[in-house]
Amino acid sequence: MTTPGAPGRRLPEHGMLVYPGLAGPERTENRITLPPGSALLFYTDGLVERTAGTMSEAIDLTAQLLTGHSHQPLPDLLDAIMNQVPAPEPGDDIALLALRIPATQPPRTAQTAAASTEQ
Repeated sequence: MTTPGAPGRRLPEHGMLVYPGLAGPERTENRITLPPGSALLFYTDGLVERTAGTMSEAIDLTAQLLTGHSHQPLPDLLDAIMNQVPAPEPGDDIALLALRIPATQPPRTAQTAAASTEQ
C-alpha cells in the first residue's frame, strides 16, 4: 500500500487471505481507511517467490515500485511491477489486483463558494 507522500508499506495486519483449504486460525477482520491518492496492491505468491534472492527482497522491491510509479495509470504500474519483480521464469502463476483511491478536491460547500465570490 502507498499513500501520497509516503513510501509503500506492507500490511501485515491480515490473516489467511484466500486459501480456505488450509487449517488455521479463524479469520479476522481488519480495516484501514485509504486517503485520496492511495494505491493498494494485492498479489499472489508467484510474484515474489524466487530461487535467487528472498521473498522479502521481492516484496520490498514491489513496494518501491508501487511508490515510484504511483502517479502512473494502473496498467503502467502493473507492467512495471511485472517487468521487474518476478523471477525470469516464474514457477507459479501470478495474479495482480491494484486499486487507487482517486485524488479529489475537497467538496465545495456554500460557505467556501461564498468566500470565493467575495474575493
